[in-house]
Amino acid sequence: MYFILGLCILFVYLILKKKRNRNVPGNPRNRPSVSKITPGKKAAIEKELFRECYISVGEPWNFTGPDGDNLVIGKLIKIVTPDCAIFQSNHQIEVDGIKGNIFFLFTRHSNYDIYTSFQEINSWTCNIGLYTGNDASYLNMSREQLEKNSKYVLIGGLHCISSLSKHFRK
Repeated sequence: MYFILGLCILFVYLILKKKRNRNVPGNPRNRPSVSKITPGKKAAIEKELFRECYISVGEPWNFTGPDGDNLVIGKLIKIVTPDCAIFQSNHQIEVDGIKGNIFFLFTRHSNYDIYTSFQEINSWTCNIGLYTGNDASYLNMSREQLEKNSKYVLIGGLHCISSLSKHFRK
């Protein structure tokens, strides 16, 4: 008897939980996958991103670079996978004893790849690694190879330069 009652309570709980999570803003199930983004929209996002863009640095909170506090300006040079991209800053930047201008961006939140993020909120939150090599072989590396050849140094958001207010630029 208690076993059947327990199963009924569990069943009702699961049904209510499923209904509660539907159509909630920010619910990963409501986000379109990359496959649901039209080729035209994907091309428009890429066109905007391969122009000048910037990273707003969230961690370390006291980051200061040549472009200003919590700011790295440059351009996206390659989208390796929807959750991994290569960014080149306009200036050499030194973080944790490593100096360079090639950064690897990895998605910070599942179901928020670069295309989905730019379609929904016009930015992409990512973990950022600084390239530790000294040649251009990174252009032909896989996501896994990029992770191995970088040092995780920043957390930030990638944004189109058109959304950067002019008073933040030097």
